[in-house]
Parts: sequence; structure tokens; C-alpha cells
Amino acid sequence: MTYIWREREALYAAGVGLVLQASVMLVLDLFAERRAEAYVRLIHGG
Repeated sequence: MTYIWREREALYAAGVGLVLQASVMLVLDLFAERRAEAYVRLIHGG
């Protein structure tokens, strides 16, 4: 979206916002995965 609609500000801003949101969600998901691995180890007694 950001490359195709550079001339239309609203669509460009929406595309940039989606890219930023996806990046933040990916980082938060990586943290959640690490916490889940520790939790599963704790449950299994290891």
C-alpha cells in the first residue's frame, strides 16, 4: 500500500500505520513465545 499509493496521503498513511502495527505485533509475539516456553517448562517440571 505504501508503494502503490504514495500520491494519496490517506492511503499512504494507512499503509504506514499497518506496517508499524504489524512490526509491533511481531515483536510482542516473540516476547509472548519466549514467556510461553518458560511457562511450559515450569508446568512440565523442567
